Amino acid sequence: MERTAWEDALDVNSPKPPETGFDRIEAIQVLRDWLDREGGNHRIPQVIDLLAEHTAKAWANGQPAPNVEPDTLRQFHADVHGGRVPEFPASKWLSSSAVQTWWDARRESREQTFHAAGIPAIPTLTLTRGGGRGNPTLYRLELVPTVPAELTADGDQPALLADPAQSMAIRYQMESAKAPWWLQLIIGDKPFRMRSVRGYGLVGLVALEALVLLAGWGLLLLIFRGARPIQINDVALILTFLAMTWTWWHFMQPLIRLPIDRVTIANDLLLGWSQLHGQFRLTRDTKSKVAGGWFQCVRHWGTCPLCAGEVEIAAGGQAFPGRLVGRCGDSPLEHVFSFDPVGRSGFALYPYVNTNASQL
Repeated sequence: MERTAWEDALDVNSPKPPETGFDRIEAIQVLRDWLDREGGNHRIPQVIDLLAEHTAKAWANGQPAPNVEPDTLRQFHADVHGGRVPEFPASKWLSSSAVQTWWDARRESREQTFHAAGIPAIPTLTLTRGGGRGNPTLYRLELVPTVPAELTADGDQPALLADPAQSMAIRYQMESAKAPWWLQLIIGDKPFRMRSVRGYGLVGLVALEALVLLAGWGLLLLIFRGARPIQINDVALILTFLAMTWTWWHFMQPLIRLPIDRVTIANDLLLGWSQLHGQFRLTRDTKSKVAGGWFQCVRHWGTCPLCAGEVEIAAGGQAFPGRLVGRCGDSPLEHVFSFDPVGRSGFALYPYVNTNASQL
């Protein structure tokens, strides 16, 4: 019986190559979803996404990962995202150093995403620089199988260095956090686009609460419009509205400041009862006037390289005003680390002093 083209396409598009042990097409889709969430409306992740799509087509046809020139990527970008192809060289339109920096800064995020998806591989982006006129930089995307890390005797965590002074860096993990019951229907457990029903619902909820408070203050102005003596009930009403306004402003700060700060600490009112720590994360489409991007309710955490305690994200306080830092649960005042939500990494903000060293 002759096979149909649809059956042949299914066999091609759903391979599990014996040389890799994982579905490369599925892995590419995980990478493209990650680029969509992490990249926003930026040229570099859009170009890498087009490279991933082109690579997946080559694999589906039984071909190796292709080397693609910047001119080709620029034409792909114009075909998909619109706009005219500029006359200046593609190397200026797509800076190889900027692409490498963007890609390297998010390595930890990619590895954690692939690990969470159960794919034993990590995507690698290879840039082969031409080094002269007529020799453009070539972009190549591949999937490299991961090698299990060495574990300690108990098999849980990587072994800590004998001298903590040699390891002052921390790697943060990111996992989903639970929203309170009254926000669960909107926020849920998975990231969502702000330009969606859930995104509009979240913005509408905050705006509706603000409008209710404004309507209440407008009603108070109408009540006290006439000349009459102020009674105790009037004072109590004003104080009540002041308390309601302050409470709303205080507890809604994580959502109000999110478009500017990109990562904010979710307070107890905006977290589930069983969730002790959590943050709101927004990847914005910076080139759009209308708020866009992806919204996530997450928890960043890490293992303290000094004492193996659990590090949680907290406000910098007076020592580090305006910053989010990682504080060790066992030594929150001394074991303090910087927090980079893009690279999911940090370094000790206080110099480590080896108390076991011999005194002179």
